[in-house]
Amino acid sequence: MAADMQQKESRRETYSVSEPSIPNWSLEETPLGNDVYFLSMRARVFRSGGDGESLMLLKRRAAALQREKGFSGYQVVDYAERVESGWFFSQKVAEGTIQLVGKPNPFSQFGM
Repeated sequence: MAADMQQKESRRETYSVSEPSIPNWSLEETPLGNDVYFLSMRARVFRSGGDGESLMLLKRRAAALQREKGFSGYQVVDYAERVESGWFFSQKVAEGTIQLVGKPNPFSQFGM
């Protein structure tokens, strides 16, 4: 049973998502199922401002996934922020889990 869980977890793909309107943050997304996603955001080390943008970025990406997948809504299941200290610089990090809710629209792929 534990080996099956490890295999499933190792098959999860994490990929970067670009959000040009919020350039101070990088975003990585990991699908945890058909309707659940883990989002990891890191503030750029050298930036001017943007410290409060992580929750906005999470919600913006959740809304985009909702539209892409044809669901009627989403909910934020978990969200946390922290600062990771390094040798020379500290970096703000935020992580959250979202779940898409409502029945998927079978016509969403056609823009309906």
